[in-house]
Amino acid sequence: MANPTTVKATPDYVATLMAAAKRGDKELTSFGIIDARGRDVIKAQSLMDGDASRYFPSLMHVVCRVDGKRKPIEYFEDLPMGTFSKLMVALNDEGFTE
Repeated sequence: MANPTTVKATPDYVATLMAAAKRGDKELTSFGIIDARGRDVIKAQSLMDGDASRYFPSLMHVVCRVDGKRKPIEYFEDLPMGTFSKLMVALNDEGFTE
């Protein structure tokens, strides 16, 4: 498995994700995406159980780290729609810089 690394994100994405990803009384303190490889996409596809609508939550589970830890698929499914949508775009390299 790839080692988690912090991906340089545009300030707008970081601010949006940090502000919107509160869980109960715990506020998100860090967010990162590992230096993902094709095998990570294959792993996410295997977690979908044949349900194409679970692709992005499964991919988020595999490649994203919240406070340095992998979160369950349900964590990402329960994100507010705006945050979830921004994260989907980020995973397509739209919100990240080189």
